[in-house]
Amino acid sequence: MREPLILPFVFLVAGVFLGRAFGFTVAEAAWPTAAFLALAVVSQWRNSPFLRDLCLLLACMTAGAGSEAWHRPPPKPQLDTKPREVVTLSGCVVEPTAFSPGREQFTLELEPGARARVTLNVDADTAPAGGVSPEPLRLRYGQQVEVDARIRRPHNFGNPGSFDFESYLERQEIYWTASVARGSKVKVLPGRCGSRWLAAIFALREAAVSRIESLYPGDEYAIGMMEALLIGDTARLEKIWTENFRRTGTFHALVISGAHVAVLAGLLLFLLRLCGMGEIQAVAWTAAAAWLYALVSGFTPPVARAAGAFTLYLAARFFFRRARVLNLAAGFGIVYLLWGPDELLDASFQLSFLSVLAIAALAAPIIESSFGPLAAAMREINDLARDLHMAPRLAQFRVELRLAAEALHYWTGFCTKSVASVLAGALRLFFFALEMTLISAVVQIGLALPMAWYFHRVSFTGLTANLVVVPLLEIGRAHV
Repeated sequence: MREPLILPFVFLVAGVFLGRAFGFTVAEAAWPTAAFLALAVVSQWRNSPFLRDLCLLLACMTAGAGSEAWHRPPPKPQLDTKPREVVTLSGCVVEPTAFSPGREQFTLELEPGARARVTLNVDADTAPAGGVSPEPLRLRYGQQVEVDARIRRPHNFGNPGSFDFESYLERQEIYWTASVARGSKVKVLPGRCGSRWLAAIFALREAAVSRIESLYPGDEYAIGMMEALLIGDTARLEKIWTENFRRTGTFHALVISGAHVAVLAGLLLFLLRLCGMGEIQAVAWTAAAAWLYALVSGFTPPVARAAGAFTLYLAARFFFRRARVLNLAAGFGIVYLLWGPDELLDASFQLSFLSVLAIAALAAPIIESSFGPLAAAMREINDLARDLHMAPRLAQFRVELRLAAEALHYWTGFCTKSVASVLAGALRLFFFALEMTLISAVVQIGLALPMAWYFHRVSFTGLTANLVVVPLLEIGRAHV
């Protein structure tokens, strides 16, 4: 089988759904997994490959149920407070202050696994008599603080199909939202808390934010957009700035995603190879940089998935294996679901894998069976020896292109080889544009149903808008 990891991934997904449906315990899923693995070993010893593969697939299914049981969230922590009651909260800052127009926001860990998102509103009423607003309080990761705040449980809107805000916060272990009482101040307590390693990561992130603010002083639009594009900080973004991106189906370009990792990896890999570093060493350094960027940008699931997939690509290259997109996606999906099976119902996870599936299962075969080989055949067009190692159709295409170049030589007087190189370059550019158009169309069509389900809109202008917006934004990111 060309993609041997697809079936284990499918059975693992089925096991996760079974675990959610029937509520198996870890023990109830562990002993069938061990039994199926033992049967697989016996089947291998008795030279029965079909029974061995069946037992391994069933072991994947029961392992999925066990992973779901292992990661099943505990009961929600409780606070002995009345709704909207003002209480004194004290704890460790685990997400530094994020500034947006009119408010400051940070995440406070009251106890391990119990966090509150605290908001401090800043408006003209809080300014002193002189009319000058107070200097915003920049809290950093690891500071211990105390604050009087009005606390409540987050809740979803009752509209059908609306965003599940409660689950989104629960995945971050945030179970309360708190608003600082008017006239109260955040008191910084002595001592440090948290992880030194995470403190270093957040220090890098804060340095990046400060650098962006220094590059665009006073320009709130530029600061907000660049912080969202480069490090995933969307606190400063205003809805009016992003509405046109939503309408044209290109809002994903403003969100930290795997494309950022692709640009970083491609640029760094090119520079390292240009400096003479070996392929394996260059890919290893690039993978380390991808994980560092994932951490600095907030370790969002799309970026973590992209960094993990690139690491699997590194492993495949190290063992001299050809990386197949579907097999790579399935392999990473197995690791990812064993690590966090609750992500299976997350829209980001589903859209990411549907995009990869659309490209690998639809776009890639079309490209490989049509114009993809022709684009590859345009390389080194003036090297006649390459024709001998190509399929007859591709060799004939190269010969006809050189004949066209020779005809243009007699007409214009330019060098035949130069004309052939220009024609080959123009054709490669045409085939590249055709490839991007096909991939954009396949992804947009493949994601139309989930986009309508989750976001209640389908933008057909995304078929063409992405061809312009995404390359320009990625060039800008690489330049920055």
